[in-house]
Order: sequence, then C-alpha cells, then structure tokens
Amino acid sequence: MEYIQMTLDDWLETKRKLDRVFMDIKKNFVRAGYFLRVTDDQKGYEREGCKSIAEFAEKAYHLSASTVSRFMEINREYSVDGYSEILRPEFEDFSRSQLEEMLKLPDSDRRMIQPETHREDIRQLKKFNKSEPEKGMADDIRQLIGKFYEENAEILKAVSGAPEFSEGEIKGFAEIVNPGGNRSYKKGLFFLMMYENKIVVKKFGSDPRDMTWWEFYGLTRDVIKDQAAEAETRNGRIAEEIASAQKSGEALGQEKQEGAGAEEESSAAGEKMDVRDAEEKASESENEAEPEEKIAPAQKSIETEGYEETGQAEDAEDGALKAAAGAEGIPGQMEIVKDFPEYCPEEMCGTQGESEPVREAYAGRLQYMASKEPEEAAAYMAESMKKKMNHISFNMMRGARFWETFFTAEVDEEGREIECV
Repeated sequence: MEYIQMTLDDWLETKRKLDRVFMDIKKNFVRAGYFLRVTDDQKGYEREGCKSIAEFAEKAYHLSASTVSRFMEINREYSVDGYSEILRPEFEDFSRSQLEEMLKLPDSDRRMIQPETHREDIRQLKKFNKSEPEKGMADDIRQLIGKFYEENAEILKAVSGAPEFSEGEIKGFAEIVNPGGNRSYKKGLFFLMMYENKIVVKKFGSDPRDMTWWEFYGLTRDVIKDQAAEAETRNGRIAEEIASAQKSGEALGQEKQEGAGAEEESSAAGEKMDVRDAEEKASESENEAEPEEKIAPAQKSIETEGYEETGQAEDAEDGALKAAAGAEGIPGQMEIVKDFPEYCPEEMCGTQGESEPVREAYAGRLQYMASKEPEEAAAYMAESMKKKMNHISFNMMRGARFWETFFTAEVDEEGREIECV
C-alpha cells in the first residue's frame, strides 16, 4: 500500500475513533483492527513519539504486541473487502476468541464452524489437519459411524431401542445422538462436526461436506444390522467350538473305555494262565514230595478251634467298634468338616442352619454362554473353572461326562449354577 502522510487533523480523528473503539473492545475488535492497521500503514504512531504500532498500542491502550497482531489479522481475514470497519455478515455472530482460533484454518474448513461451536473443537480440528491420522481405524464413513457407536454404547442402546424414524421425525433421532446440539467426533481419517440442523464431515486431505441427519440415520441402521449379524456369527462359532469340544471329549472317553476293557480281558486271560501253571506245578510238587506227617484228629481239632476263636474275637471287636462309632464315626478319628473347615470344599462345609434364597433356573449353561459376547463367555468360563478346580481332578476333566454335566447344568440369570437339593 502506498505510504500517505497523515495530517494532524486526520490523526486526531483517528485517535478519537480508537478511543471509542477500545471502550467496548468486545464488540468492536474488528474496528479496532482496522484503525490499528490504518495507524500502522500511515505511521500515525510517530505522532505519539513511538517507533512502532506495537509500542503505541501498549503505551496508549495497554495492549500486548500479540494482541495487536491478532486484531489486525482478524480485520484482514474477516472484514468486508479485507480492509474495512465492518465484519462480513457470515461472521457477525462469532466471538473474538472463535475468530482468533479460526485464523489458522483454511477457508474451506471455516465453513465447518458455527457460532455455537466450542473453541476446543476448533483447536481439535486444527490438530487433525496437522497430524497424520491413523489408518485402519476408520477408513470409510461406515467404519467411522461404527466406531462412534462402539465408543458411545448408551447412545447405541437408545437408538436401537427407539422405534424407526421417518424423515419428518428425524429431529428426534438427532436429539438422541447429539443431545447438546453441538459436538465433534474424530477417528481415523475423519472429523465430524454435529449440529442441530446438519453434520459436517471432513476426510483428511479433502474439503468438508455437509451430511443430513436423515443420511446419518440410514447409515446408522446399516451399521446396527452389520453389528448384529457379526454378533450372531460369533455366537454360532462359539457354540460350534463347544459342541466340537464335547464330541472330542466323548470320543476320547470311548477310546479310554475300549482300551480299559481290552486291558482287563488281557489281564484276566493272563491270570487264568498263571493259575493253571501254578496248579500244574503244585501237582508235580505233590507227586515228587515225601508224604507229610498226618495230624491226629485231636490235634487238628485243637488248632482249628484256636483259629476259629481268634477270627470270632476279631469279628466281635470290629462289630463293637462299628456300634460304638455309629453316626459319629470311630471315636478319636479326625473329621475334616468339624476339625479342619478351612480345607473343606464349599459343598461339604456350607454354613449349617442357614439357607440361601431359592434361585429360579434361567437356562442351561451352554445356552447362557451362547447369549454372551466372546469376551464375556470366555471370562465366565474361566471364573467357573476356577471355582471347580479345587474339587475336580485333571482326569475328570478329560472325560466327556464331566463336560456334558458342566454344560447342561441349569444356571440363573447371572450364570450361577442351580444346585439340586
């Protein structure tokens, strides 16, 4: 701009206008920027004995150099024709802080900002433009909306439970998703600005575009259907894996039983052969051995009677011990329930005299697990096995019968096993 020497009258008039402007700086920051620019361009600050516009503004109005620079930049960016006292109509409802934050935004991105936009959302948009977004998180608009509902489960629940919206009723849907009327969401390659009347979508490296709430609702329904189908597929896969595990356990158990039967048959055959061999050897020994001395009938009677008396005494003693023990067990014998309750399994050492409230069965354990997400089913399975590890052996777990009992057991709505009384 061509330098024009400011006359004294011109300067006095400009100075009066500056004074009036800074009396209400909140409303007149665009005008302030304009007159600061005029003063700087025409070197009016020299009239006050200053060497720069910053020195003059600090001396006359206690403004920092950075504030002066922002006022002048705001006027340059947002005033009519870029050099006037009047703010462009599209920015009239914006605050000075919003306009300051928008200075570093390209013109195309400024259309994403409305008067109700939070200052922090504008800052997040500037950061989004500067940093390289993470790929694979939300590479298309459907993934973006899916991630939004994953991170806002309560909104997803409300949307899923609401009746379907018509295009004329879409405002009700917008109020569920955007109850405050103004929010932003950033994920992967996308940045969203949500308002009451529209949504503005910006993909990294591209100009933003407007989206209606009706479009957003259509994409939402598609995403919810996809998520439900994925959940059904996961649950079906878990059920198949459980059924396969059961079949494997049954086959293993059958193989063990067949192997045990073969071993028993082999052992029995071996025992029979051993008995025959022993009998044959005994017969040969009898033929070769000298005749034994015959025992007199009287002597045999005495030895037999002594043996029979000893056996009867032992039987009598056993009977007396059993009678004395009765329901209480053998006197002096330790009982784990009474003497060592800390080592007693829960099903044996339950508090006597107390009873838990009766819980109604909800479903079989397998059906209960199939109704859960994979992570929940896995956590439930791990917790259930922790509770049983103190009462079962590894060999029991290798048998099909154990797993059949485990998966068919009835549980309540919280997955706790219903014990038969």
